[in-house]
Amino acid sequence: MPRIFISYRRSDTPVITGRLHDYLIATFGEDNVFKDVDSIPAGADFRAELNRAVGSSDVLLVMIGPKWLADNDGSGKPRLFDPDDFVRIEAEHALTRRDILVIPVLAQNAPMPSAQDLPESLQELAYRNATILRDDPDFRRDASKLIERIQEYFASKSPVSTKPARAASAGQSESPNPSRNIPAMPQAAPPPVGAPDQRSFTQRNLIMILIVGAVVIFGLCMAIYVCGALIEASNYGYTF
Repeated sequence: MPRIFISYRRSDTPVITGRLHDYLIATFGEDNVFKDVDSIPAGADFRAELNRAVGSSDVLLVMIGPKWLADNDGSGKPRLFDPDDFVRIEAEHALTRRDILVIPVLAQNAPMPSAQDLPESLQELAYRNATILRDDPDFRRDASKLIERIQEYFASKSPVSTKPARAASAGQSESPNPSRNIPAMPQAAPPPVGAPDQRSFTQRNLIMILIVGAVVIFGLCMAIYVCGALIEASNYGYTF
C-alpha cells in the first residue's frame, strides 16, 4: 500500500485538502496518508522532520490553489521563495528523489505555475503532469481519478504481476504435453503373501498339456501301426 504525503498551504486550500485527505484514507488507510505538520514534536528541527516524513512516502501531492504562488510573508515576499518555507521544503525533497511519485494537484481551478514562476529548486515541478480537483459537483469524480492514477502507477511498478502468472498458467493448460495426454495404465494389485506364482502355474499346465498330447499322439501312432500289421498278416493267411 503506497504512503501518501499531502503538501498544502492552510491559507490556500485547507477545506478541499481536508476532503481529499478523508477520501484517500477511505482507500489507503489512515496510517498511509500524511497531511499536516501538527505531529512534529516541539523543539524538533522541522526541516529534518519534514524530510523524514516525505522520505518515507511513496507519493507527494502538491496542492496548488489560487493563492499557492501569491501567498506572502507579510512583507510582500512570496513564501515559496523562502528557503525555510514548509511547502518548499516538502516539494524540494520529493523532487530530488526518483522513487517518489510527485503529482501537482490543481485545486479550485488554479492554473499550473510555469517554471519561471518557481524557485530554481522547484522548477522541475512545472514539468510534472498535473491533475485537477474541483469543488462539488465534480469533487468525487476528480478525487476518484486521482486515486485511480495512484493505484495504476503502483500496480505497474509492482515486482510481481498477476497478468504474466495467469498467462503462464493458461499457456501450460493449452500447450501439448504428451505425458498428460496418455491415460495412466491400471496397475494390478500385488498377489497376497503365500499365493502361488500365476506364471509358474501356467507354465506347468502348458508342459502337462504337451506331455498328454505327445502320449495321445504316440498311442494313436502305435494303434495305427498295430492295425496295419494285423491287416498285412491277414493278407498272408495268418490268423490270430
